[in-house]
Amino acid sequence: MKIAMVDDSREYLEILEREILNLNVLGKKDDIRKYDNAESFYEEWKQGKQFDLCILDIEMPGYNGIEFGKEIHEHSENTVIIFVTSHTKFALEAYDIHAYHYILKNRLSDKFPRILREVLEKLGEQKKEYYVLRGKEYTERLLLDDIYYINKVKKHAVFYTRHGEYEERKNISDILYELQDKNFTQIDQGVIINVARVSRVSKDSLVMENGDELKISRSNVKRVKQEIGDYWSEHYC
Repeated sequence: MKIAMVDDSREYLEILEREILNLNVLGKKDDIRKYDNAESFYEEWKQGKQFDLCILDIEMPGYNGIEFGKEIHEHSENTVIIFVTSHTKFALEAYDIHAYHYILKNRLSDKFPRILREVLEKLGEQKKEYYVLRGKEYTERLLLDDIYYINKVKKHAVFYTRHGEYEERKNISDILYELQDKNFTQIDQGVIINVARVSRVSKDSLVMENGDELKISRSNVKRVKQEIGDYWSEHYC
């Protein structure tokens, strides 16, 4: 998640950043950028820098936050905008451009944490990814994070998830292709695991978070262990 904060007061930038960090909802890959100069922010944005959330002061030297908010929405309607200002006179204009919220600086401490949590949860939900499973009598949308592993049983692929087991008549290779670059890897001819749901690794097997132990084929042991190690290093170290 990419967050930009623009305010000519460094004091307020520090306060805003502290409020965000206090929520403990951001991960290692999330990025917070602080700009005490509106021109610097504008130049980076014009050059293609994208943000999921922009927290903008409305009045800064040579800069109109309302007008810039309109420009952001014209080019990126999914970017969430929160205006933080000392004056109420811009409220109607802020809502006219569909800003998520308008916060007065003297109400920052009591309103900002709640509003920020709502926004970050909303953005997190939007970024969740799903696998659409088509069974014989139903179609199910499975949240990728909820999948532990997928095992080939005869002509069906069985999905083991937080919410039970699901079947789909599809080749493991086709499923893996659809899941490429999303933390899934093949550990045996008919088994795909979610690397994010591995709890323990031993010599030639691993244990998933649901307690199931799975064997890793000899030819895949080195690669699978490396992928799991890389994931753990990136997310937990």
